[in-house]
Amino acid sequence: MGFLVCVGHNFVVRAQEGNSEGVEFYVLQCQTISHIVHNSFMCPWGGEFDVGNHVIASIYYQKWGHNENDGYVFLANSQLAFVYPYLVLTCKFVMLLAYHRVKGDEPVYQLPNEALQVIKSKLEDST
Repeated sequence: MGFLVCVGHNFVVRAQEGNSEGVEFYVLQCQTISHIVHNSFMCPWGGEFDVGNHVIASIYYQKWGHNENDGYVFLANSQLAFVYPYLVLTCKFVMLLAYHRVKGDEPVYQLPNEALQVIKSKLEDST
């Protein structure tokens, strides 16, 4: 699935159990398509990657609020998050601009219900 992700596409990967945000999945936006790592490195978000690994560079949508449909804030100015393409559960869905903003006037985005249902189905299928 990850090799279908192109620049600008939104995609989802499963979150680690017990993560600090208490979420089941992370929503990201692709910044560079899957490419091979030429020098080992540690992602600013904690992942370690070795020479020869395939990775996708992306920007993270941070979950905002505690309810399923509260929304996400696109961390446009954050450091890139790198993920393995094989971890991508689903991709190519829109993030809808919500009618409210968070402190600092950051826009909030929401997952369409159809995308959320596909994500939940993929999470169940991959357990």
